Amino acid sequence: MNNHKGYTYQKLNDGRVLAEMPTVGNMIFESEEEFKAYIDGYLITQKFFGEIEKELRNDVTKHPKFCDNFTEDKSGMIWQTREECAKTRNAKMEPTADSILFEEIAEAFNAYQHGDKKQALKELAQVGAVVFRCMEFIQKEMETET
Repeated sequence: MNNHKGYTYQKLNDGRVLAEMPTVGNMIFESEEEFKAYIDGYLITQKFFGEIEKELRNDVTKHPKFCDNFTEDKSGMIWQTREECAKTRNAKMEPTADSILFEEIAEAFNAYQHGDKKQALKELAQVGAVVFRCMEFIQKEMETET
């Protein structure tokens, strides 16, 4: 048996990984790297989800009516242009947390404006993932400052 951050797993003969996860039972991963990424993501999510949930409850209380429209841009061009600019910037330069976040936001709004709501939801989930990673980045900086 192997261990990664407190989670045990075993390597199968075909290169896949079998792990017993506390809330879902046995899971098969295609590789050890995929398993470790899953655990790392799970731990990040668990660490910050409570804070996000608290802020969401506060926001719903303060602003019970969220909005009437998803975007003011009816042409669908502004977010498409923003997405193209963000992708070009990130391809030419080393991405930063804010440039990655901006790219994901632009992709979400562009997909929505072009009628691909399923893709918009996927992109917004990616925005959430980037937010978690940004929170982890700042948390690590705070820990090294003390």
